[in-house]
Amino acid sequence: MIHDSIHEYNENVYTTFLKGDAREESYYQYLAKLVYDISVSIGYTAVSITTLPKKTDAGNPDFRVWDGKSDYI
Repeated sequence: MIHDSIHEYNENVYTTFLKGDAREESYYQYLAKLVYDISVSIGYTAVSITTLPKKTDAGNPDFRVWDGKSDYI
């Protein structure tokens, strides 16, 4: 399953890259799905990923990966 998730991620990134107009944020959805898929495949079924969450004391994160109670990252 992890191999399939990585393959899907690579295909999505490559397809988006070939369009020639993507910004960094264009790829976030693919990374979020990859992290989610891998998390679920290793047993973290309550994982939640927020792309571009609100600003924190540490700055402006690109992602927040958590279980609804505490951050994983």
